[in-house]
This record gives sequence, structure tokens and C-alpha cells, in this order.
Amino acid sequence: MKIGNIIVYDIETGGFSREKNGLAEIAMIAIDIVTLEEVDRYEAVIAPYDNLEGIRVTYTSEALKVNGLTMKQIENGKPGKEVVAEMMAFAKKHKRASKKPMLCGHNIEKFDNPWIDYFFLCFKKDASKHFENWCIDTMWWSALKWPLSGEGEEVLKPNLGTYGKEVGIKLSIAHSAMHDTEANAKLAVTFLKALRGDTVVVEQEAKERTRTAFQM
Repeated sequence: MKIGNIIVYDIETGGFSREKNGLAEIAMIAIDIVTLEEVDRYEAVIAPYDNLEGIRVTYTSEALKVNGLTMKQIENGKPGKEVVAEMMAFAKKHKRASKKPMLCGHNIEKFDNPWIDYFFLCFKKDASKHFENWCIDTMWWSALKWPLSGEGEEVLKPNLGTYGKEVGIKLSIAHSAMHDTEANAKLAVTFLKALRGDTVVVEQEAKERTRTAFQM
């Protein structure tokens, strides 16, 4: 079975509602499915845009405190239409023959992917035409390897920081979507190498930072 390359990604948002709050930042790293090496990356801070009802999206103070972005940075960001076009070009660039790239991330099935779908629709584009309909969600892979709870066992929080620790990956103290994407790319490659029976060596990174509910 032939499959496409992998695009690991993470987003930062202006809140929990994809209809009311804005997509503030996105970071993507393309991984070659054969070599499992990084081949490209993309990131952008996104300027305010209108939702499907024509209402300008908002950004809560709580979300901005968590993601570290300022309204000045967001207002000076790239127009959403331009970001969508660049994401489509990135996806096309990293197709493998006729196969669309598959998205990979932590909790993307329930959180990030619906945000991307809605963001594309705000600019009259269909994300499913550019990315595979199925994805790799490292939260589920991690939960299978390290069950969250069990009799006499420590309960693990199902976030990227916790699971990264299990294989020696630490999140950087600096805060941006790209730092999370870099960490998750290493986690995903660790799983894929293990599936292939390869020896996995993960380097220690910079200081760990605390993740909260907004950081999916």
C-alpha cells in the first residue's frame, strides 16, 4: 500500500471556539515517509479574519497569556487567505506521487483538524482536497503505549510534554507552535522507527515548559 508523506503540525488559537475565536498561529514540519527525515517546514502568525457568518474572530486574554502571542503580533500577521494558499502549496509540494500528505499531531483528531477545516472554509477552500482524510494522532498512539491509568500505576496526563518525557524529549521553554511541532515530530518518528524495528536514539532538548488546556 502506497501512502503519502507526513506533515506534523500544531496550532495556537485565540480560545476554544473555532467559530468565534481566531486561529492565531500554525507550524508544520514535513517528514519523508521513507527516510523519516525532516524535509521542510512552514510557520505563520495569522491576522484576524472573518468567520463563516462574516463576523470578525476574537482572541481571549486567557488564550493569549498561554500562547505568548500579543494582539500586535496577530494584527501584523499574514492574511488568512494568504496562509491558506501557502498551506495548500506546502501540501502539494509534499505529496508522494498521487498520494496526499497525511497530517500528524497531538490530539489533532478532536481539536486541531476541525480548526483547520473551519479555517479553510472561511476562505472557501476544502482542506480534505489537500490532506488525507485519515491522520496520525500521537495522543492515541501514546495512550496505547503508556496507558493513562491502572491499578497501582501512576496516572499520566495525556499531553505532549508528559509523553515526550517517556522517550527523552523535552519541550523548549520558548513558546510557539513550532516548538511543539518539533517535539511532536520527534515523538512521531520515535513511534514509526519502533514500528519498523529501528534503534531509536532521542536527544535531550532544552528546558521543559508547562502546558495547559489551550495548548493541544
